[in-house]
Amino acid sequence: MRIQEVSKKTGLSKKAIHFYVNEGLIQPKKCENNYYEFSDQEIMILNQIHLFRMSGLSIQTIKEIYNYPAATNFFLHRSFNQLKMEIAEKINQLENLEMILETIPPNGTPVDVGQLPLVQMKSEIDTSRIDQMHPSIDERMITILLLAPFMHVQVDEYKTYLWDKIFNDLKYQFKDNLSILTKLIYTLSGTQIRESSIYQFNLMNELASADTLDKYVDYMMDCIAQMCTDTELQQKWKLLYLPVLTPVKNFFKRTSEKKRISQYNPLFEQCSSQLAIIINQTLKRLAETELQNQLLNCLDHQFTFSEDVYNDLFLLFTFHKSIYAQCSLQDINNAVS
Repeated sequence: MRIQEVSKKTGLSKKAIHFYVNEGLIQPKKCENNYYEFSDQEIMILNQIHLFRMSGLSIQTIKEIYNYPAATNFFLHRSFNQLKMEIAEKINQLENLEMILETIPPNGTPVDVGQLPLVQMKSEIDTSRIDQMHPSIDERMITILLLAPFMHVQVDEYKTYLWDKIFNDLKYQFKDNLSILTKLIYTLSGTQIRESSIYQFNLMNELASADTLDKYVDYMMDCIAQMCTDTELQQKWKLLYLPVLTPVKNFFKRTSEKKRISQYNPLFEQCSSQLAIIINQTLKRLAETELQNQLLNCLDHQFTFSEDVYNDLFLLFTFHKSIYAQCSLQDINNAVS
């Protein structure tokens, strides 16, 4: 299909289509006469790009989406928050300009403007009015990232109902500390989000079908030993324990008890059963070593051992490759301070 027909089908100008070609977002076939020939797949992508651009997404963000399609929700939520901040900043500028216009005389000059006290000018960005019109939906994005291993299902009406319940469970657990986790997640790159999600997905899928769990018990013991020696990991854990890790643990515990995730994806129930065995065997091994006391001491006793599946051992099992542990120590300090 030639560019003129593509322009009619997509509502995009020829200039815009050429721009997206030059940016590498689509790669139409180039004929001998130097005309582009567009496939149905490329028209579909152009329609997607058109929607993204109409929603305020930058070209760079759109490129990230196509480079890491599984992280689409993350990029959309990040753009949503960035756009809110930009609008709040524009409102500040608008109100500052309004104040100047109402204050200077009709024949005002730059001298009159320069005499205005700076303290009257708004500099701090206040998103409260924007938040009233468009409340934060970060809980949705965080839920998707935390449950990345269990998101690969065909969604129907009942699963949509379950998802709303799961989403509300997380919203309840993070009611006081959501902003901390949100700040942390938005410091991550698409690569980090993708790698963490893939790692968790592979881990849980392998775990669910594993015939023997010895290697996972070994892995749990390795995680404990590493935490006892890695001071940066210890600092991350202690900073995150109350505002992030404890709500995550309570979220999994609550939604697990309600059987919501296991109904959303039966893989979750299989993983839970396997984790229960791993934790039980780990506790037996720990009883024969000094690692338990070492771990408690190096974490300033911000760790609880129990036989519940979704406990601090579960957090430790997934901690090293988790989305929040991917953040730098400086970013974590900034978020929790």
